[in-house]
Amino acid sequence: MVAENNNKNVLHELDLKVSEAQIMSTGKATPPASNVEIPTNHNVTTTKCLTLCQPAADTSLLEVAKVAGPYIGLLVLGFAIYQYMDAQRWKRNEFAASLLKELTSNDDLVACCNILDYPNRLIILNHRKRKNDKPTVFYHDRNRLLAAMAVERPEGGFKSDQIIYRDLFDHLFSYLSQIEHFCTQKLVASHDVQPLHYWLEKILFVKDLNEDVFGKFVCKYHPGVLRLAKLFEKKKLLQSDNAIKSLEIWKKQSGNWAKIADNN
Repeated sequence: MVAENNNKNVLHELDLKVSEAQIMSTGKATPPASNVEIPTNHNVTTTKCLTLCQPAADTSLLEVAKVAGPYIGLLVLGFAIYQYMDAQRWKRNEFAASLLKELTSNDDLVACCNILDYPNRLIILNHRKRKNDKPTVFYHDRNRLLAAMAVERPEGGFKSDQIIYRDLFDHLFSYLSQIEHFCTQKLVASHDVQPLHYWLEKILFVKDLNEDVFGKFVCKYHPGVLRLAKLFEKKKLLQSDNAIKSLEIWKKQSGNWAKIADNN
């Protein structure tokens, strides 16, 4: 009996050691091979082993986080850059819209557009009052416009209606030069102000006249308009063949026109 009990105790201890080793390696308990009952303190050993296995899982999560962290950061940064660029695009569009609105809200620019659009027309400038507080009124035709845009000062000076022409187009050309500056500084894109191609074409080529009207005046006083026309040509925003041909003449003669103007 004593020998049998000793054998059972030896088998029991062996089963416990095997079970603990399996728990440590797999995290799962294996029933003992013998029919000997496992003491209740064996459950305590199992719990301890499972607790020891928990930090390994936490370590794996930390390693995953370390690997994925930089990629997540790049995604967040990319999204922030996209939002910034989208906001900047909206601001540029709003700015371009405000610039184009001036053509219909500024009285001088409205008058210039009417002059460019019509071969002859009565021009009423309600915002330019005479001494008797009446609006300035003059009759426009293209021959008068041609004479007013001369760079050389005529004998006796320019007439009153010619001075009005020059004042109006000084305003228009300053406006277009300012837009060219905004485009150069990338505050606005050329395609955002693409509707201006219509007026640039009217300036480059005036119908019904065999002479250039604005070339010398622009090259002498407002070269920004020439640069804007070049930009529109480069971006293929000019649509009139006659305007494109006139622009080629402007580009070739701009230096000579400026020199001639400086000698007068």
